Amino acid sequence: MENEFDEIVVIRGVLRKETHNIIKNLKNSRREITETPFPPVDIVVSDDKVKIYFELPGVNIDDINLFLCGDLLIIEGVKKLEKIPYKVNFLRMERITTSFRRIIHLPIKIREDNIEAVLKNGVLSVVFIKNEGG
Repeated sequence: MENEFDEIVVIRGVLRKETHNIIKNLKNSRREITETPFPPVDIVVSDDKVKIYFELPGVNIDDINLFLCGDLLIIEGVKKLEKIPYKVNFLRMERITTSFRRIIHLPIKIREDNIEAVLKNGVLSVVFIKNEGG
C-alpha cells in the first residue's frame, strides 16, 4: 500500500460489502428487517446538501448507531430510562425503555466521504453533501 489512507479505503470497502451482505441475507431469510416508527424524522434537501433530523429526546449519543449502506441510512439504538437508586411505588409510568430502528432511503446520491452527525438538545442532525451528479 502506498500510504496509510489506502488501508482505510480497503477496510471501508470490506465493511461496505459485509453490510450489504448482512442486509441481503436478512432480506432473504425468514427474519424481517423490522423498523419502528420512532424516532420521528425530517428530511430536507437544499441545493448542495441533504439534512436528516431525528428527534431523540433522552437518548444518549453512545446508545445510537448509524450505518450507511448504499442509498440506505440505518439508525438504531435504545432509549433507556434512568435507574432510580431506591425503592419507589409509581403512581404513573408512561416512559419506557425501548429499542428502535429506522431505515431511510436517501433521496439523492451523496458523497460518503463528508458526513456530519451532531446530537444537540435531543435532535440528531445528519448532514450529507450531494454528489456532483446527484
